[in-house]
Amino acid sequence: MYIRVTGTPNSPRRAVKVVESIRDGYTVRQVIIKHIGIVSDESQLEKLKQLGQEFIAQEQLRREEASGQQNLFDETLKERLEAIQSQPAKKRGRKPLTKLEDLTDDDTVIIKNLVEEQRIVDGLHEIGGHVFSQLGYDKILPGKKNVELLRDIVLMRIANPGSKFKAQRLLANRFARTHDLDAIYRMMDKLFPKIGEIKAKTFQRAQQLIPESIDILFFDCTTLYFESTDTDDLRRFGYSKDHRFNTTQVVLALATNSDGLPLGYELFEGNKAEVGTLLACLDSWKKQFNLGSVCFVADRAMMSEANLSTLDSQGYQYVVAAKIRAMSDQMKSEILSEHHYNATMIGEELAWTGEFSYKKRRLIVSYKKSRAKRDAVQREQVLNKINKTLGSEGDTQKLITNQGVKKFTKTS
Repeated sequence: MYIRVTGTPNSPRRAVKVVESIRDGYTVRQVIIKHIGIVSDESQLEKLKQLGQEFIAQEQLRREEASGQQNLFDETLKERLEAIQSQPAKKRGRKPLTKLEDLTDDDTVIIKNLVEEQRIVDGLHEIGGHVFSQLGYDKILPGKKNVELLRDIVLMRIANPGSKFKAQRLLANRFARTHDLDAIYRMMDKLFPKIGEIKAKTFQRAQQLIPESIDILFFDCTTLYFESTDTDDLRRFGYSKDHRFNTTQVVLALATNSDGLPLGYELFEGNKAEVGTLLACLDSWKKQFNLGSVCFVADRAMMSEANLSTLDSQGYQYVVAAKIRAMSDQMKSEILSEHHYNATMIGEELAWTGEFSYKKRRLIVSYKKSRAKRDAVQREQVLNKINKTLGSEGDTQKLITNQGVKKFTKTS
């Protein structure tokens, strides 16, 4: 939407309208949204233009609210109006054409003599930098240089994730922003004590995007490895989900809400067991965030008696995947008995569900034909892969990939 001023020849009267361009197939047509008024002098004309800009700001905010999409920046009417007024006025009509006879010898360009000196990516810092400031990250570190360094590193994590060394090279080559690598590391040292403040700012912003109270947390852990064998208080050897047994690692625990927005994370030693991370995270997040009635959803790795007993004692609700293979034979027999199940609809599919009592807790088991079919296909894929590896002779030594182990083994 924009302001259009029209008039007639030999008349001082000017009409002010709000016009919007609407695409209709392959053509674009202009539609008059509102007539603001008619004036005869310039002072009144400026007042009507301002009224038109106020109408545009109100209409834009009304449409955004009606669309159901939340505005990330929570703009007020005044802020939207200032943004509209700051935009340069568009000139109507086409740009004047430059005629060939008007060119001088100095204006002539020989294509084969052109040499590319540098290519600069534009736009990331204008958009991402604005979001960076809206989140309040520009107030975390003192000094303009530290803020600039932090903004560039954060935006590079979005554009092209990598190491600080890689980020420094990409910033110089693609964005024409040069930084000393040691200065980046010094900035990170200053940032480390502020991690709690960063988490709090991020958490508060996530709450603004989702007005409802946080009542469910999805919890999971992963491992991050280093290309190093040096150990310290945090980097340790442990079970690696990336199968990097020969490198040190750390354990990352992450919690998200039902929409997938991250609400908090914690780092642990590389040899920290997953079952111990949940309890440590609970204590930390209760201090940082105002958590009310929360239901935790976690995978089987979190199913330990210590974890579940602590959640029970502190009044938390939880949904944790169960390890049926670790249960007693009597419990397995009850689960496999068809007499304990009732037919129900899960989504649009017929399923069979049953409830059992296991260590004074509810154990819910379900069966769906689509899930059983998928699991059968996956089992068949594993068997086919093993048979292909063994070959027609069935040599099980082919399953051993470590040459250092093969010389100590034999099959019969």
